[in-house]
Amino acid sequence: MKRIILLLMMVFMALACSSDDNKGESNSEGSTEVGVSHSHKIKIPGWLQGQWVAKGSSEFDFHSFNLKANDLCVVTVVSNCYQGQINAVDRVDPNQVTVVQENKKGYYRLSIEMGGLLAEYAFTHKSENEVELKMSNVPKVVLIRK
Repeated sequence: MKRIILLLMMVFMALACSSDDNKGESNSEGSTEVGVSHSHKIKIPGWLQGQWVAKGSSEFDFHSFNLKANDLCVVTVVSNCYQGQINAVDRVDPNQVTVVQENKKGYYRLSIEMGGLLAEYAFTHKSENEVELKMSNVPKVVLIRK
């Protein structure tokens, strides 16, 4: 329970912006690339796409991760999606955003720095319905597919 609370606290601190669900948008730069990418377009690998919750959480917990082909959303009471935030900052000054994505078999890492705040998510595939999440300065958490 302490890990979940700590995880939520880190998410709230990292995500102080409003969300953009990007409904109807496709991944315009194509499929997920293997290797390291510095593109400002998020590309989530197929094995990771879906809705994930912390293992052991109850149905009454209002937090999850919604990973789409082109976005990573942290869902609490509201949904905070990174691609919309990246797009908004890009329109003002693309140099204020740094995005690094690393994709290899069974591993995906997304690192986003905006306005001096760094958010990093590293996912390791455990099984079809289970992944391990390591966030910046937070202990590893096991997520299960919802």
